[in-house]
Amino acid sequence: MSDGTLQTLDISMLEDVGTGASQLIQLDSNAKIPACSAAALTGISAVTKSASDPTISTNLSLGTVFQNTTSGEMYVCTVATAGDNVWTNVGTGTGDIKPNNPRQGEVYGYLGAGNISGPRATMIQKFSYPSGTDAVDTTADLSEVFSSGSGNVCSITYGYSLGHQNNSINSNVIEKFPFASSANATDVGDLVVLVYGVMGCSTETHGYAQGGGQGSATPRNEIQRFSFSSGGDASDVGDITVARGHGHGTMSETYGYAHGGQNPGSGYSTWGDIIDKFAFGSSATSTDVGDILTDVIYVTGHQSLTHGYWAGGMISNIPPSTHPPYCTEIIAKYSFSADGNAVDVANLIPANGVAFGSGSSQTDYGYVSGGQRATDMASQDTIQKFSYSAGTNATDVANLVAVTHAAFGCQF
Repeated sequence: MSDGTLQTLDISMLEDVGTGASQLIQLDSNAKIPACSAAALTGISAVTKSASDPTISTNLSLGTVFQNTTSGEMYVCTVATAGDNVWTNVGTGTGDIKPNNPRQGEVYGYLGAGNISGPRATMIQKFSYPSGTDAVDTTADLSEVFSSGSGNVCSITYGYSLGHQNNSINSNVIEKFPFASSANATDVGDLVVLVYGVMGCSTETHGYAQGGGQGSATPRNEIQRFSFSSGGDASDVGDITVARGHGHGTMSETYGYAHGGQNPGSGYSTWGDIIDKFAFGSSATSTDVGDILTDVIYVTGHQSLTHGYWAGGMISNIPPSTHPPYCTEIIAKYSFSADGNAVDVANLIPANGVAFGSGSSQTDYGYVSGGQRATDMASQDTIQKFSYSAGTNATDVANLVAVTHAAFGCQF
């Protein structure tokens, strides 16, 4: 009424209520706003609600908050990559929703070839982590008969064999086999050099081979890297601190490790107590970050989310002809978060030790399959496991299809 004139108010305007265009919103009988679109509102932080947890394929934007209305647990999207998302639990609950990683398997442990007695020498065996039943023949085969291949080289969908010896001839072949089917391994590339006894590790995208040997006289110090997605040959990206082979690799999310190993060209004297680590990437030179209690070769490697583990092996500084009395039963671990020496946490079976075992890693347990016992160096068919958290001795949980030693191991 700025000009002093009373304007006429059309009361019918106040009666046009509803949730449509140009209508007034009216509270319902419960004093609540009726259902209507809030798409144009700003400054409001939404929470996505569902009766179940998000999945790695729940493709929402980075920072989205997700509530499970059944459990009450809350998650935040911390990696927004279509089909490969990470949902971090931000409540008091446990368990982040994220893709599988090559460090811990949940379904099967695998071992391939090695020195097998009886069945096909190129056989790939697998055993169930949850059921604890005996291993089965996958009916798939590697392309070559080999021993002393790498362990711990796997993507989330494939296992890899590399850096092995076939009838005393070193190989540079990189081959892979699928976890999802019983298809034979295929040749996907070559290492930089002909080598066996390399120490393997993996990220989600690349495989690594550390060191190795070229027979009785030439240890190697290369760190070689190859792509899981594109295939092709490996490239030399750095060096381990001392040239050696027949140790084993482990891996955290950001670093690769190598422990133990020997220089066969020095009368079987070794630098087998070294723990090396390198940062994953296209440049990867190692540093010596600790010791593993004793000089040891033909040892296994395992990893929890927080520690690397080694188990069994042969006490070194001795020629192969005197192996039997010198195996060890030690299970030891070293921290990924703080550099330092390994500590003895448990023992394998038998009490006098086993060497040439095949290692794999489940989320809560390390597994040692096959190998040779110390008393007579006879190959074994035992699958034994030890707890990462309990610090108790290993137990015999199942058997392999055939006795074997010096096979590679990986996990899915």
